[in-house]
Amino acid sequence: NATDRSLIAGYRFTSGLLFQRQVRKDFNWEFGWDYDSRTSQSYRNYNSLTDQTLGENNLNDKDVWEYSFFGNAMWEGKKVNSSAGIRYTKNQLFGNNTAFHLTFVRPLSETSSWKFIYAQSYRAPSLFELNFETATGTVFGDPNLEPEESTSFELSYLQKKGNLFFQSTLYRANYENKILRTRGNGIGPTGTVFTNQNHYVNGDEFAALGFEFEMRFENPKKRGVSGFLNLGYIDGEDDDRVVNGTDTGVYNFLSVPEFTASLGLQKELQKGLFASTVVNYRNGTKDTEGNDVSSVATVDLNFVKHVEKGKIAFSVKNLFDEEAWIPEYTRPNSGLTEVPGIGFTRQFVLTFTRPF
Repeated sequence: NATDRSLIAGYRFTSGLLFQRQVRKDFNWEFGWDYDSRTSQSYRNYNSLTDQTLGENNLNDKDVWEYSFFGNAMWEGKKVNSSAGIRYTKNQLFGNNTAFHLTFVRPLSETSSWKFIYAQSYRAPSLFELNFETATGTVFGDPNLEPEESTSFELSYLQKKGNLFFQSTLYRANYENKILRTRGNGIGPTGTVFTNQNHYVNGDEFAALGFEFEMRFENPKKRGVSGFLNLGYIDGEDDDRVVNGTDTGVYNFLSVPEFTASLGLQKELQKGLFASTVVNYRNGTKDTEGNDVSSVATVDLNFVKHVEKGKIAFSVKNLFDEEAWIPEYTRPNSGLTEVPGIGFTRQFVLTFTRPF
């Protein structure tokens, strides 16, 4: 606000090695190592007029390290191309995790194929999620959080025909121990007992189902029209309704549009000068207070001129000045800034890009 300020200090160190080996024409492998260390030195809230310290949010002298070993093998068969990978992760606070991925590609012809992907992921809680605690008792981390894990399945069909390319993907993802911010009762990292306050928890297991379609067209004629079309659908399944034993209707996907679409067209007006337009659509959602966020379609208009030492771009975003509300989702159930969202209006953007 007008007087309260934050001074935050910390650092992060990362390193890694990657070895690759082409064993033979149809088989190769890679092996690697990653290391990550994070330190929160201080997090001071203070009054800018008096320099009085208001709180340190339990984030002084906190650190955590994590390393992982990974390997991946890729081979090309007569009927199927495939790869298999594994990653072993060791976290200072949360022990071990082993994640796998598999990919199979079945070529049907020189221009079409099926693809199947199985993948797992892992994320340990951050220092903020574990330790944060405001002096005023409004937000609390949880040192007993569990790492997030997910498993996903994807099935794709790819086809190229002349100057037309399209890809369709059906996928399902399952999430365990998703870390979220909610409101309730508990005990903070320093032992503070709180009632009906914002705090971090592991959510119940849930899943999502989605579909994506992508199409691109490239006109071989000089200064012809090229374009793309993207369609998307995603929806949290029934188990996304329940958080901490309470049926919330929809939670993780409450503010995520079920349907999205983008259509873009581009034409070269003269040598080095391109004009394009993009239409974006998303259907209505809700914010975390249950307020409706209406569906919207916006149009962007762009001009790009390639010059001798770079390019100049001029864009008009949201050409027709539509009200495009963005739902508030970063403070679930907090009531702090729970309005339908921050709308944006027409914008004019001029950029110059030059490589060095």
